[in-house]
Amino acid sequence: MNDFLSEENHVVVIKIFFLRALDELEKIKNKYSKLPWGASQGNEESADDVFPATQKIFPTVE
Repeated sequence: MNDFLSEENHVVVIKIFFLRALDELEKIKNKYSKLPWGASQGNEESADDVFPATQKIFPTVE
């Protein structure tokens, strides 16, 4: 985190970091295409699935 914050435009540097990570993930998915890369189909949501701060912004509808 200190490396990112020390940059002049840390938002751009963080964006680049995540875009490169997504590119790397795509390469891994292509290399191991036989793995089950789909999302799970369960409708149940556990407490670990949602960050507490996002619940204030995106409350779950019950």
